[in-house]
Amino acid sequence: MSHTRLIYHVIFATKYRDPIITPELEQALHPHLNWCIRALGGTPLAVNGVADHVHLVFGLKPTVTVSYIVAHTKARTSRRLNDGGPSSLRFAWQDGYAAFTVNPYYLSRLLNYVRDQKRHHGDQSIEPENEWDDAPTSP
Repeated sequence: MSHTRLIYHVIFATKYRDPIITPELEQALHPHLNWCIRALGGTPLAVNGVADHVHLVFGLKPTVTVSYIVAHTKARTSRRLNDGGPSSLRFAWQDGYAAFTVNPYYLSRLLNYVRDQKRHHGDQSIEPENEWDDAPTSP
């Protein structure tokens, strides 16, 4: 018998890091991100972000890759927002993403961090995301 607990923290930004994720757009985007993760074989644990990027925390079975989830989630959300979404702008994600494995010891801290993105960032962009740099690698 095998047991895995694969948890990932993924961050990706809007094209050119344009601050186009308005509160209205966010109301359509975040639930759709959750739906995509679930539909593609993942287990969403937290989805949040600010005007120019999103954070996703999700679990995966070992048969599903992070790159698969990210590529398909980005494609599906862009298509959804451009085909009758709440915005008249052309929505697109920037190429690439950041992905990190999550130590279960720090999961609750990470979930709080992701849920508190608006306060954490204030007027900041994606660049100052270094709060986790000082975290020890083991409990």
